[in-house]
Amino acid sequence: KRQIGTAVHKAIELDVEDDLDETSIDPQALGYFDAWRRFCREKRFTCQLTEKRIASESFRYAGTLDLSGDMGGVDALIDIKIAAQLHPATALQTAAYHHAAVEMRLIRKTARRFALLLQPDGAYRIEPHQNKNDFPVFLSCLSRHNWREANRLLKETQP
Repeated sequence: KRQIGTAVHKAIELDVEDDLDETSIDPQALGYFDAWRRFCREKRFTCQLTEKRIASESFRYAGTLDLSGDMGGVDALIDIKIAAQLHPATALQTAAYHHAAVEMRLIRKTARRFALLLQPDGAYRIEPHQNKNDFPVFLSCLSRHNWREANRLLKETQP
């Protein structure tokens, strides 16, 4: 599944850059790619950023933003998912990407967050992420992770 996800992401990136040879798409990824094209057509999506490395200096985290662009008149930050269903943590992920991209001045603060669930049969689902608590919850998770890592390192350095 991970290899299919990687192939789909690469095909979308090349498609956005107008550098895709469609015959090069892995046959297992074709249905998902068809869902991508259908999404773009139906939602009038035009991409401005794809697979962009982002980082928050203020909170010291980084990631790769899948997509940012205009979705039928809406500034949209979109995370692509290839799964049977969306995990609730996806909303935290888009909140973190949104914060870092705004901090880097890549997108406007008013950009809306979405997950795009692509299906192998060419269907898709777009899910808005609107909960204002998503970023504070992400920061809580990040703080816990950093605390655990710091304490793990302390244990490793003690005799």
